Amino acid sequence: TQALLTWRNEITISNCIKIVGDKDKLLPPKKTNQQIILKEGQHFMIVDRANEVTNLIRQELKHFG
Repeated sequence: TQALLTWRNEITISNCIKIVGDKDKLLPPKKTNQQIILKEGQHFMIVDRANEVTNLIRQELKHFG
């Protein structure tokens, strides 16, 4: 986990969106333009808020037509 938290990515992927929870203690959101912040979202939100996460993914995929 420490390697992931301190990793310095040198490559920016223009069509990549990261969905993060503002209450995620394991992988807290970083200040970047390429993310969608889910209010009150925690690390387990992929399971306990799956419908919301799915809807965000579907909404973003519409932009890629």
